Amino acid sequence: PGRAPGGSSLLRAQAACPFQAFARHRLGARSLEEPVTGLGPPERGIIMHSALEYFWQRCRDQATLLGLTAQERTSWVRRAVQQAIEGLRKQRPLTLTHEFTDLEEERLVSLLLEWLELETRRRSFQVQDLERRFDISINGLQLNVVADRIDRLDNGRLVVIDYKAGRHSLSEWFQERPVEPQVPLYSLFCPEPVAGVFFGVVRRGESCFVGLGEEPDIVPGCQGFAEHKLTRGFASWENLLSAWRSSLEALAGEVLRGWARVAPSTPQVCRQCDVQPLCRVFECQFCRWQN
Repeated sequence: PGRAPGGSSLLRAQAACPFQAFARHRLGARSLEEPVTGLGPPERGIIMHSALEYFWQRCRDQATLLGLTAQERTSWVRRAVQQAIEGLRKQRPLTLTHEFTDLEEERLVSLLLEWLELETRRRSFQVQDLERRFDISINGLQLNVVADRIDRLDNGRLVVIDYKAGRHSLSEWFQERPVEPQVPLYSLFCPEPVAGVFFGVVRRGESCFVGLGEEPDIVPGCQGFAEHKLTRGFASWENLLSAWRSSLEALAGEVLRGWARVAPSTPQVCRQCDVQPLCRVFECQFCRWQN
C-alpha cells in the first residue's frame, strides 16, 4: 500500500488525465499564479466554506434554523462571515482593508442567506459532522479526504454534502472516468449507511443542490434513485454504490501502477490544465478536436 498526497483531487486528476495527476501530485508541477485585484476564486471559496462551517457549528439542526427570526438569522450569518474573513485577513492583510472587508462581508451575507433559504425547504436534518476527515484505503491507495458536511436525517440515515461555488452536473458521477469523484468517494467510507450524496452549489441567484438520494425529495430539486434516468442501468442504490467503488478502485489502481499516459478525457481538460508545458499534447490534439 502507498500513501499519496492530494486526497480526492488526486483521483479527480487521474480521471481527467493520468499525466496531469502524475505532474501535479508526483512532480509537484504548478503554473505561476496570475495576480488578481482583491480575492481570487480559490480564496473566496475558502471564505464561503469557513463561514458555512462557523454557522453550522452554532446552528446544529434545521429546527434551530427554522426557529430563528429573519433578524436573528442575518445576525448569525454575519457573525460567521466575520469569523471567516478574520481568518483570511491574517494571510492577506493588505487586500482585506476596512473598505474591501465591508464589501466582501455584505456579498457573503447575502449569498449565505440565499443558501439557507434553500436549507429551510429540506427534509428535517441534524448536522452530524463538519469538515470530517477520513483516512481511507482504496484498492491499496491510502488517502486523506475531508467531507465538508455530513447530515443525519430523522430516519437515522446520513447525507453527504460537498459545497461548490461553480456549476456542476450529476452526470459527472456517471462517466466511466468520473469527473468529480469526491462525493461518491465519501459515500463509500462513511461509518454508517448513506441515503444521499449532493453538491451544495452556493452561487448567487443559482444556489441549488445537485445530486441523488436513495429516496426522492431528501433535498429540494433532486430526484430519488428510482426516478432518475441516469440510474436506469443499476438494480438498486447499493448496486450504484458498488459501481462507484469499482470505478474509483480502478483509478486508484492506475495511480499505484504509475500509469501516467497523456490521455485527456475531453478537450476542456486540456484547455483548463496548468501543466501543458510539460506534455504539449494540447498543441497537436487541439487541431484534431477542431477538425
